[in-house]
Formats: sequence, structure tokens, C-alpha cells
Amino acid sequence: MTNNHKIWTATPNGAIFAASPVTEVKINPGVYQLKFDPNKGIFLEKISTKFAVPDKIYGMDSRFIERTIKTYQSSSKNVGVLLNGLKGSGKTVTAKLICNKLNLPVVCISENYPGLPEFIHQINFDCVILIDEYEKIFVRDDRGVLLSCMDGAQMADAKVLYLLTTNNLYLNENMLNRPSRIRYIRSYEDVPRATVIEILSDRLNDKNLFDASLRTIAQLRNITVDLLIEIIDEINLHEEEPSEFIGEFNCNRETYGETYRKYNIIDADDPTKIYFIDKKIRGYISPTTSVGVTYSDEYGYNFVNVISRYSDTALTVNLVNPEYVKYVTDNKIDECDAADNDFEGVENA
Repeated sequence: MTNNHKIWTATPNGAIFAASPVTEVKINPGVYQLKFDPNKGIFLEKISTKFAVPDKIYGMDSRFIERTIKTYQSSSKNVGVLLNGLKGSGKTVTAKLICNKLNLPVVCISENYPGLPEFIHQINFDCVILIDEYEKIFVRDDRGVLLSCMDGAQMADAKVLYLLTTNNLYLNENMLNRPSRIRYIRSYEDVPRATVIEILSDRLNDKNLFDASLRTIAQLRNITVDLLIEIIDEINLHEEEPSEFIGEFNCNRETYGETYRKYNIIDADDPTKIYFIDKKIRGYISPTTSVGVTYSDEYGYNFVNVISRYSDTALTVNLVNPEYVKYVTDNKIDECDAADNDFEGVENA
């Protein structure tokens, strides 16, 4: 698509502006970084012809990639796609693969520059706008800044694929449940067991450590491809089972006071007695947590201590805060109901 009223021009150093009185250029397929000059405003800088991606991609989301490409190519208007999940879970690689397969100009936005919506409205060529870690760039009230751009009301001469990645699914409410703006939301979670086995088979040097490595990895709270590869590299380097080093390895750690996890709260002395289901506990409780540590709930009240057993879904505890005594008594479920619940990883005391 072209628009004779808008001209893209380049300076001798390669900066590409809209309607700047220098050499006219055509925006060819490639990867362009959005940048800002205090005197001239926002401009584009070509950084590569394509994104570099690994030779082998584990768990490649081929079905979703092809769906996104077909939808965009068949559409007469802008398309929005949100890829959400943990760091290292594959969402950015998926975005890069989509860009490479479309073979269009890709505009990478890494900062919310002044005049950004106005600049985007000047785009008169089909392209991908890629915003990696959207929630870090457009925070708080700025989260609605691209809504008019995504609608495409002022960009009749261009069709844009908006590719957003987020670590936390928190967007302007006018983006969610609006497929005219965000058509697809794809969530990336833990690496499936089959992919874990594939990566271990490919990269683990000592196959005698395979079973022990798989057992330890399966106990991690979050498993991403990046984390898995780093753990395997550590195993290969030191020639030992991951259980020997996982306690000090920098993984599955969260900041106390900023994170809440839901657990089933079970009495340490009587595991048939369940106080709460999906109770929020403040802070990350690891498998190696020392007995006697006190944790609090989402309101900051000291709640439980003496963590005597751990799984991904359940804690066996002693209640410590007297303020909770009546609350717990009023809210604990009947022991007969408790017997019907299957809590994975919870053993009998």
C-alpha cells in the first residue's frame, strides 16, 4: 500500500524520518528500531534484515504461527496478537518467527516516546509493530496510548500486525475482550514433559544422569526452555545431579512481599484436617524452606509457621496467629469433604 502524501526519507547516517527534506527511501522488509532525537523527533533505524533465531527451536508453536500469518494476510484491517508468559517461555521466539515468515518491515518499540501515536499514524506501509514486554513500556495510565493506532482509523493506507509480549497479563481494559484490537491471546506456561525429555536427550552429556535430572526438574515451580538449558549446562560442567546444586542455583526465586501463591493449608499433625483451599501466602516458599519460618497472608498478618511438608499445591503447617483461630474454625472444610480431595504431592504424615 502506498500514499503519495507521505514520504519517508533518510539522512546520510541511515536515520529514517517521515517527510524530512533529504533523500527519499523505500521501507523494505527488515527489522527497524524506533528511536528518538530531541530535535527531530521519532525516527527509524534499520538494524538487521531478519531476526536471528536458534537453529533448533524446542516446542515451536507452529500451529499458532501459521494461524496468525493466515489471519493477518486474509484481513483487510489491523490485527493484534498478545503473547503472555514467563521469561524464557518462548513467546519472543514465536514473535520473531512470525516476523521472519511474514517478510515485512518490523518496527520494534522499546520506549514510549513523546508523540508515539502520531508517528504510528504516519505509517503508510504494511508492517509488524513488535512491542516486547509491553507492560514495562506502557505502564499505568499510558497503557491505552496505542488504542487509536490499533483501531487503524487514521491508517487507512497501511495494515499493521501488532505483536505484543507480556510477562504479566495486565493491559488496558479496553484491549481485553476486544478481538478487533487484540484478536489472539496466547499464554505460554511450563515446558511440556515431552519437550523436557527432548531437550535433556539432546543436550545432556552423561545419560546416566538423565532420570535424576528429570526428577529434579519436574519439582521446579516454573520450567522454561531457557532455564532448562542453563540447568543442563550446569550439570554438564560439574558432572553432577541437579539435586546437588539446585538449592543455590538462581531459579524459581521470587521477591518476598511482592508475590503471593495459593496453597491448600493442611494441619501438620493431622493431614486430614484442611484449613483452607487456595489460601494466598505472601512470599515464595521453596522446597528447602527451614522449619520454623513464619509466613503471612495477603494482608500482612502472620499466619503460619513450621512448614513440615511441601508440594506445588499444598503446605502442612502450624497456625500461629491467635487472630486467625476463630477465622480458621469458621472457614475450615468438613473432614469428610477433605477425604474426597486429591492434592497432588501431599503425603500422609
